[in-house]
Amino acid sequence: MARRPSLRLPSLAATAVVAAVAAAAAAPPARAADAPPQAEHRLAAGEAVKIAVYGQNDLSGTYQVGLDGRIRLPLAGGIAVAGLDLAAAEAAIRERVAAVLEYAAPVTIDMAAYRPVFVVGAVTRPGQQAYQPGLQALQAYASAAGLSGASGGDQMIEILAARHKVRQFEAEVRDLLIRRATLEAALAGRSDILLPPELASEAATPAVQDLLLNQVAFLASEDVVMTNARSLTQRQIEQLDQEIAALAGEETALDTQRSLVVKELQKTQSLRNEGLTTSSRLLSLQQMRSDLEADRYRQAAYLSRARQEKIRVEEKLRTLEEDRRNTYLRETADVVRDLEIARAKLAAARDQALALGMIGAGAAVGGGAEPLTFTVSRVIDGRLTILEAGPETPLLPGDVLEVAAAPAALPPSAAGGGGGGAQAVACRVGADHHGPVLVCDPAVAPAGDLQ
Repeated sequence: MARRPSLRLPSLAATAVVAAVAAAAAAPPARAADAPPQAEHRLAAGEAVKIAVYGQNDLSGTYQVGLDGRIRLPLAGGIAVAGLDLAAAEAAIRERVAAVLEYAAPVTIDMAAYRPVFVVGAVTRPGQQAYQPGLQALQAYASAAGLSGASGGDQMIEILAARHKVRQFEAEVRDLLIRRATLEAALAGRSDILLPPELASEAATPAVQDLLLNQVAFLASEDVVMTNARSLTQRQIEQLDQEIAALAGEETALDTQRSLVVKELQKTQSLRNEGLTTSSRLLSLQQMRSDLEADRYRQAAYLSRARQEKIRVEEKLRTLEEDRRNTYLRETADVVRDLEIARAKLAAARDQALALGMIGAGAAVGGGAEPLTFTVSRVIDGRLTILEAGPETPLLPGDVLEVAAAPAALPPSAAGGGGGGAQAVACRVGADHHGPVLVCDPAVAPAGDLQ
């Protein structure tokens, strides 16, 4: 085994690391498969905070957390903040400042400097690296100047960057495949999503399940919109049908009245010709006939407008459905185009990975160099824990990142042909009384799928 280069740490940082490790030395190091989710950052010795006390410039400033876990403000003395998150530390400082000033002054606190991380192992410049939120293992490794000796650090960084590109484009292709399946379901009027064959082997992975459940939620929301639109349209049509029926009834009644008046007018005209009735009676009936005809025309206009409104409402719903369908078709075309581009980028990234020797078991890189492995030593709940890490693993203040050259390969999905030979579509997303669930056909479901 190659001898590791020695590591010299500045005195304060070294003391902080030694103190943290010593505090955890009572228990043997634990090993974990990967880094746990990050919790709220808690202050520790060696870090610095920026404190602002409104109206008190003498108390405001940047303060370092000492080895005893305290910061020291003028007049306020030492305040224990180690192990507290920023909100709790701010509350403790506010309470102490209020006791000194004898009134509650507004206090804010922000991070000014974090504990450094330390990079050791197969690197040319082992030692501490300044920590910034979001720092990942690959970034810390690159800052430590890559592999030591003749292993070819620059080339190894290219390998890791190529690996990241492959994974990035795989994720993009996965997103687009599921989005295309979602749009196909929407166009077909289905409430579930058929899993694309290319993703059959990834059906049970959290990434695919999360994407599918999100898209099911999209379909459900779209269905609610259309259901509400159809319901509203149906209510409007029912009301218009009632109005049309009433207007048609009134029209029939007017026709009946006019028919009676016309008969009476003919009878009165005959009597008038024989001198048996007056002209005023004849004129009155003629006026009544004219009024009824005017009412009949107005009623016909109302009836026509009601029928036109019904047609307009029905057409509005058809237009909404057609617009939605056209939107889905346009988006599908965009997704298909973007999918072709993403697949081309993925193929290029895989070609680059192949050229760098990343694909294939035991492939050598740069004259004997092999892909890297990362481990992180971290104190968790007072216990030193060894975590297996990857290039994109987030680091925390005080972490010790160990880099070693060891065989590593791309994930099967990156090394393979992207779903070639996949069986027929087996999985879809449905729902039960708890909400959306992933459902797979047991006959062709990949091993480990949800039952």
